Amino acid sequence: DVSRNNLKMLPSTLSKCHKIVKLVAFDNPLKLPREVMDEGTKAVVSLLESIGDAEDGDYLRMVGIKLHAIPEFTFDMTSLTMLNLDHNSIKHLDGLHVLTGLRSLSFNHNKVEHVPLSLAALTTLTEFKCDDNFITSP
Repeated sequence: DVSRNNLKMLPSTLSKCHKIVKLVAFDNPLKLPREVMDEGTKAVVSLLESIGDAEDGDYLRMVGIKLHAIPEFTFDMTSLTMLNLDHNSIKHLDGLHVLTGLRSLSFNHNKVEHVPLSLAALTTLTEFKCDDNFITSP
C-alpha cells in the first residue's frame, strides 16, 4: 500500500515484482492514465513495464491499453525515438512536438481526427503510421 504519499509516478521497477497481486495507491497525484488505473493492477504493472523498457532504451510501446489521451509522462521522455500508441482510443496528438528525437510514430487504430501542424517540429521523423483513424484534415 503506497497510498497518501504524494507520488506523481510509480517506479517502473515495480514491474519486475512479478508476484504483485494488488497495488493500492489511493490519494496520490499520479500521472498514470485513469483508464489504465481503472483496469487494475495487471494493467498498471504492464504499463510500468513499458515505461521501464523505454527508460532502458528509446522505445515506448503503449498498445491496446484503452488510452483516451497520450499520458502526460510521455512528454517528459524526450529521448524517445520510437513511440507506438496503436489500438487505443486517442483523439488528439497535441503535445508530441516536444519529442523532437522521434524517428517513428505509430498511432494506428485510434480515433484521431486531425494531425496537428506542430508535428512539423519532428524533423527526425521518418516513419509515420496512422491507419484506421478518423483523419479528415491536418
